[in-house]
Parts: sequence; structure tokens; C-alpha cells
Amino acid sequence: MTTTERTPAELASALDELERRRGLGVDATLAEAVQAQEQAAALEEPVLERRAVLVQSDMLGRKGDLAASAQRVWSVHQWAMAHENRPLLARSHRLLTRTFHNLGDDSASLEHAVLAMEAADDDTAPVLRTSLLSNLADALGNNGSYQAAYERYAEAERLLVALDAPEDLINVLNNHAFTRFEAGDLATAQRLAGRMLEVSESRGLALNPGMLDTLAAVRLAAGDYAAAEQSALDAVEFIKSGRYHQVELLAQHLVTLARARRLRGDLESAERAVQEALSRCEDSDLRGFRVRALAEAAAVAASTGQWQRAYELHVAFHDEGEVLTSAQREAAARTRQAIFETDEARAAAERFREQALRDSLTGLRNRRYFDEELESMLQGAAPEQLVLALVDLDHFKHVNDTYSHEVGDSVLRATAELLEACLRERSPGDGCFAARIGGEEFGIVLPGVALDDATSFAELLRVRMRSHDWSPLLHDDVQTISVGLAVGAVGQGAASILREADANLYAAKASGRDQVAWTPADDAADRRLYR
Repeated sequence: MTTTERTPAELASALDELERRRGLGVDATLAEAVQAQEQAAALEEPVLERRAVLVQSDMLGRKGDLAASAQRVWSVHQWAMAHENRPLLARSHRLLTRTFHNLGDDSASLEHAVLAMEAADDDTAPVLRTSLLSNLADALGNNGSYQAAYERYAEAERLLVALDAPEDLINVLNNHAFTRFEAGDLATAQRLAGRMLEVSESRGLALNPGMLDTLAAVRLAAGDYAAAEQSALDAVEFIKSGRYHQVELLAQHLVTLARARRLRGDLESAERAVQEALSRCEDSDLRGFRVRALAEAAAVAASTGQWQRAYELHVAFHDEGEVLTSAQREAAARTRQAIFETDEARAAAERFREQALRDSLTGLRNRRYFDEELESMLQGAAPEQLVLALVDLDHFKHVNDTYSHEVGDSVLRATAELLEACLRERSPGDGCFAARIGGEEFGIVLPGVALDDATSFAELLRVRMRSHDWSPLLHDDVQTISVGLAVGAVGQGAASILREADANLYAAKASGRDQVAWTPADDAADRRLYR
């Protein structure tokens, strides 16, 4: 049977394989994805057709055509939302994670990574689930949430070991090692890089240039300059062999090679490598890599005592860095325009933004909305003041440890329902809202509400929590809350009101929990407790 005669099941299997390719044979993969799209259309299989378009988007992004890549992924994303197709949404969110990271918007990137995981269901293939986990870990690391990233990487690694999927395992180990390296955890980065090497050697799998670059970076940081040089050389030879499409990365690996040689003391070889890197940048108009190459060229010149040349290269490095920043902003603007160039796309973007500003577990607003709205209210013209309430569940770790995290999630959802019911009942003012801002912490913003009314509202919520029937979830235990209040005025920074509310929350907990604490307007040094 030829590829033109494949059944839907065979075509789906072929797309599974295409989705797992990373940088190797990009042009061939792109051609196969175009053919797969045509076959899916002939078979009247719209989901498979759009999966093929996502593969095309991925490959175009790897070729550097970010605008064309973004257009394709966004069109599929719209279709998947309109048809509520969760497997396709998981895949489109995954690609949008990288799209927004490339645009420099790591906050939006993380939102897509979270939504990709949420779109996965019980029927999601195990290998795809691990890819979504690793994708989320990457996004968390890019946002500086390193511990959360490490946990996702570890979970993905365990699943891939159980699935006996060494190629995917090597990729996750590489990303985990690089994230540890970026976070300054060199010891763990070395251990993970060593494990990546062990798996590749034991299973006869070659490391791609990106993985070799991670090895080189870790070895450089550890002071093993000879080994770092060998890793960089292997990456350079791999790309020059034609097996790896992203030839623009050759300049990056040449810069790494030059640095390893410079630190090893082989300045003549370092000079040759950095000059080749600069030449490659000129030939391909690689501004980003040229800036890095200029920095290394200046370091090489300084190491050889060429102070005037080092100064000139340093000046060129700074000048081209400013040009690069401007060019990157323009490129990002063009890509965003490509994504949102139609009315339908803009409408879909608004729907997505609303979804992205909600906490998926409780349905309340999330931390991003809370931060943005609080700052906006404090910097606005009206109302003149607002009250912020920080609410924390007492002894919530006991709930998770004793009854399970699933029960803990149910307690959080019940708390959110009680909170919203109190807001509806009291209607303290226009613009009031509640958000889940941490694991078991909630924030309530009450604009235009007097402190006395806010304390009465907080007390109502505290009593409702204590008197709620928790027995179906917690048996004989009762879930209580502690609340800290603070008053903010127009022009005040969000950080200061958050600090005051947090201090009062701490006072409520220190006084035995199940308390409401606030600072009276007439005495900032005295904190009253209200029960």
C-alpha cells in the first residue's frame, strides 16, 4: 500500500511519528505534512487534516518563518475551540507555548502550556501526555518557577522510563538539565547530562546539536574545557554533515567552541572559531548570533592582549545589541499581526483571554487577573479607596496529607463557591471580585467599600466557612479560614497594600487562626482581631 492509499488509522499513526521529529529532516517532514494534509482532506478527516497543518506550523517555526508558523497554528486553534476538540486543543496550545515564548511573552506562553495540559483527557496517548508535561516544565522554567518545573520534568521522566521511550526521555533529560543549569544548580545539571549520555550510548541514539550544546554549557561551567570543546565540535560536525536542518545554530555552536578553546588557553584556535562564527552570521543575516559572536570575539582579543581591538569589538557588541532589540520587537509585532489579523481571530483571542484569566480548578479569577486589576484600580481615578482581603485556608496541608489532594481540590472548590455566594449576598460594591492567587490562598478586592463594611463581609465569610457541612469531605474535621484586611488608596502601589494585608493575615494565624485581622485607620501600629 502506498502513502496515498493510507487508511485514517494509518495516517493518524504517521502523524504521531511526524509530531515527534525535532529538527531532523525539517524540509522532508514539512513535505510529508503537506502530503498528509491532502490525504486527510481526501478522506474527509478534518481533525487529521488539522493535525497535519500543526506539523507544518512546527516545521516552519524551526525554519525561522515565525509569521507563517503562527498563522497556521492559530487557524487550527480557532477550529479546535469552535469544535471543542480537546486532543487538537492540547496540540495547538502546545505549539502556542513556543510561539509566545519566541515572541518574548513568557507569561502567555505559560498560560498556553497550562491549558495544553488541561485539554488532555483520559484518551490522550501516554507519549503525548509526557510531551505536554515537558512543555509545561519548559514554560515554568522560562518564568522562573523552577521547583514546579523540576516536578513536571521528573514526572515526565518516570512515565517515559515506564513506556520505554528512550528518544523522548533523552529530550526531556536535556531540557531538564538545561533548566537546572540556567537556575544555577550545576550539580544536578551535571547528573542529568550524564544520564542523558548514558541513555544515548546504551540505546545507540545520537544526541542532536541542541543536546550537545547543553552538554558543552554544563561542562564549561564545571571547568571541564576539553570535554566542552569536544561537545561543541561534535555539534558543529553534526550540522555541517547536513543531518540537522537548523543550520543557523552553527554560529551558536562555533561561539561555544571558541569560548571553550579560549578558556582552555588555545587562543589561536579560538580566534579561528569565532571568526568563522562571524562569517556565518554575515552570510545568513543572523543578528542574534552575531551579537553573541562579537562578545566572544572581544573576549578572545582581550585574552591575546589586543586591547584596542577588544574595545572596538565591545562597542560593536553594544551597538548591534540595540539594533537587535529593535529588530526583535518589529519581528514580534509582525508575528502578532499574523496571528490576530482577522476579526474572527481577534474575537477568538478575547475568548481565550477570558479563559486564560480564570483559575481552572475553582472558576474564580486567577493570579494574573488579580495582579493586573488590583494595580489598575490603584492607579485609576475612582473609587478613592479599596479594601483588599487575603484569605488563607487553615491547616490545609493536613487536608491534603490526611484525605488526599483530590479531597483538597474539592475543599478549594467549595471555598470558592462559598466566597462567591457571600459576594452575591452582600453585594458590597461594583467591581468587587475574588481570585485564587496561590495554592490555598484567595484574594478579594472590594473597591469603594468602607473598612467597617469590609470587616463585616470578611466575618460573614469566616462564619460561613466554619458552619459549612464539611463532613462529606472531611468527616469530623472543619475547614476554617484566616483573613487579613488592608485599605488601599488611589496612587498607592499594589505591593504595599499586599504587604499590609499579608501582615494582618499572619497576625490572624499567629493568634490562633479562624480570625479576621485588620489595621485600624487611627492606629497603624495596632492590629485588631475580630472573631
